[in-house]
Amino acid sequence: MRLNARTLAALATLLTAVPASASTLAPYEANYDLTLVTASNTVGPRAMDGVLEQRVEHTCGGWETRSRVLVTAVFRDDVSSTNERIFTSWESNDGTQYRFAVQTSKNGILVESVKGMANVGKKGGEAVYEATVEN
Repeated sequence: MRLNARTLAALATLLTAVPASASTLAPYEANYDLTLVTASNTVGPRAMDGVLEQRVEHTCGGWETRSRVLVTAVFRDDVSSTNERIFTSWESNDGTQYRFAVQTSKNGILVESVKGMANVGKKGGEAVYEATVEN
């Protein structure tokens, strides 16, 4: 499957959309091959490929989501760069608890790591997150 930048952006938006009700969400797993179809003749990468893996499943008391994007770009000077982003989250069935973690690596080096949680009750809620890798 070939995806251009607009399609990939739309897909990313759909993958992170919150369902209206957990009861309407169906577990699934999807894997996509990513390929740069058209490149500029003057700037940016001349070639790019990668994978997008997405999984949503019901676990004990909630829903778990895992998304992994791995992309390698080759630039005009033949320098290549590999970027990987892994996102995981868990949301309770009743929507009152949420946890997430995001890790981003560039050329095998961890450059971003953020994790957090949120709870909501009748009198409000609290969200806490922390970056564990400083840029």
